[in-house]
Amino acid sequence: MDAGFDIGVAASVKINNSILIVKEGRGKYKDLWGLPKGRVEPTESLEKAVLRELFEETGLVGEINGVIAIRNKNDFEKTSIFICYDVIPLSEDIVIDGNEITDVKFIQLDDVKDINWISPAMKYIVISSLKTKRGLQLLDVSKSTNSSYTLSIPNDIDEFKLEVLR
Repeated sequence: MDAGFDIGVAASVKINNSILIVKEGRGKYKDLWGLPKGRVEPTESLEKAVLRELFEETGLVGEINGVIAIRNKNDFEKTSIFICYDVIPLSEDIVIDGNEITDVKFIQLDDVKDINWISPAMKYIVISSLKTKRGLQLLDVSKSTNSSYTLSIPNDIDEFKLEVLR
């Protein structure tokens, strides 16, 4: 990414009333917990990036169901955007490499307070994800532009769904 911008993505994978978290195996977040996450590669869509990161860190294949949270940070050197997607798992077998990620587990809302999180924002994203059934819906409007083009809108606006499908 450009030196003035950093774009990251995370996957919120929920099963019943629990959410998947991963333990970082290296870097400044070593031994801390968060959602499967990573940076967006140049020319990569946000949606492809989150599914790639989920697979690289856990071996899970998923399908995007919406947007849970957006975090914006500006530290006067660069602007960092972090988008958390609600992802439905399409596979069940978790495989970690033991290097980048050293452990995975599913937690419930009552467990959140006992976790050593990579940041307060990650903790709040996990709480929000556990408390909502689905965030913003993700509409793929790529057909109208010949490029990767998506729009996130509230879930209760049905007329947009119909218009995009036409």
